[in-house]
Amino acid sequence: MNFKRYQGYLTYFVWPGITLTTAGLVAGLLANWTVLSVTLFWLGLAMIAVSLAASLTWGKHFLEGFWQRRSTQASTNATLSVLSVLVILGLTNFLGAQYDTRIDLTEGQLFTLAPASRTVLEALDSPARVVIFDPRPNPADQQLLNSYRRVNPDLIYEYVDPIARPRLAQEFGLQAPGEVYVQAGERQLLVQRVSPEEPLSERLLTNKLSQLAQTELPKAYMLQGHGEYRIDGTEAGLSEAVTRLEEENYQVEPLNLADTENNIPQDAAILVLARPQQALFDSEVNAIRRYLETGGSLMALIDPNVETGLDALFADWGIELADQVVIDTSGGGQLVGLGPAAPLVTTYGDHPITQALDNGRSFYPLARPLRMQPVEGVSQTPLLLTAPQSHAQPISETGELEADDSPSPEGPFILGVALSRAAEAPNEAPNAESAPESSELNPSEARPEARLVIIGNSSFAADGYFNRQLNGDVFLNAMGWLSKTDRQTLSIRPKQATDRRIVMTVEQQILLTVLVLVVLPLAGLSAAGATWARRR
Repeated sequence: MNFKRYQGYLTYFVWPGITLTTAGLVAGLLANWTVLSVTLFWLGLAMIAVSLAASLTWGKHFLEGFWQRRSTQASTNATLSVLSVLVILGLTNFLGAQYDTRIDLTEGQLFTLAPASRTVLEALDSPARVVIFDPRPNPADQQLLNSYRRVNPDLIYEYVDPIARPRLAQEFGLQAPGEVYVQAGERQLLVQRVSPEEPLSERLLTNKLSQLAQTELPKAYMLQGHGEYRIDGTEAGLSEAVTRLEEENYQVEPLNLADTENNIPQDAAILVLARPQQALFDSEVNAIRRYLETGGSLMALIDPNVETGLDALFADWGIELADQVVIDTSGGGQLVGLGPAAPLVTTYGDHPITQALDNGRSFYPLARPLRMQPVEGVSQTPLLLTAPQSHAQPISETGELEADDSPSPEGPFILGVALSRAAEAPNEAPNAESAPESSELNPSEARPEARLVIIGNSSFAADGYFNRQLNGDVFLNAMGWLSKTDRQTLSIRPKQATDRRIVMTVEQQILLTVLVLVVLPLAGLSAAGATWARRR
């Protein structure tokens, strides 16, 4: 075979050689040097070497003629242009990999970690691991997990095929494929079960990571026996709030003081009084008073036109609940599908409970205003302020608004307050006779702080309203502050995508059908007919 005939073609190997060398170099720099990138790099160098060897063998006259050809010059220009584009793209990718900057342009910042998640991740003092028992990674879940790793690289995750690694599945107590666990040291917790229809939840993952670092779970007792909201889910009440509290690592239990001889349990971190319909007995009020005096925390959600028996206790803290209903004439209630009797709050006080809410919206149907009087030793902070375009109207015993000829007080009104003061005694059990002997207290623990949150409305935290706007965040943040746990994250919880579907009535559907199928086509045909007739 006459190889001399094909020797000229070898000179063209320089172009694919340069291309392969560039591709291998870019792949190796941007990622790891794998077998593919190394092969491309050396194959390209080999082709360049073969081309140079063929050019030198062919001789000087061939090279001069080769470079003077029009086709060679055109090919050279095209090749250099392509290589320039490849180099620019490679440098762009390289800079993007070295300096990772992400911009979230979604309305609700759906791809940005919530402040609560960042706080929990920054507080992790030991490596943590997320194990997903699913052999098929979900890209959306991976994106969320990578966002976690960008905040704390000590958090690692892995996808595990439970069939290929049955021993690991047995160690975690796997019940079904798709389960997600978090692990730190010897402790592991189930997060949720993921599926194509149920992706990984930032809220659940953050709460479980927070729980890993927690040795004791704060216990919240919900007072019962006076018509308060039920928490067992048998009827509309606080079941949604209780579920979220349990997800955020609280223990929630009902408490009827009549069953405990008016003794509040020693392990009560928070006492919640949500919508009492009857007045508490004096013995029950005294038990709550002793609980606060020894450094307890109370959340009171009091609706209008209710006698609770707590007026004297609230007065000791400088708070009076007006027997009125706030009417918001700014039109804010219409934004959440309610009327003027549901004040929309966008102004919040300067307090850890509300510092991350900014100008977000929360609403309080049938709320009563609160009045504050300074009391020595009591720190008072308004939490919820209505719009200036609001006024207060008295309410009758039947719950109806009463007409009042006198000028109505003008807003803004205070709907919620946060109160604190030093306790009068060390934080022993509320009932000293039943408390065990305690060890010596540090000087900093000698006078614990009693905390109280009063809101003139309860329905904002009830089922159906809890997960709307920032209602749930106000409730959960207040509980976090009352629990006095340093690791408690007081900020907006991870967000969910806003449901933008339009729900139409039957009449609206019929009207839309007629407009689309009848009116618009006839209008178009009529306009076309009129134009045709005019041009004739």
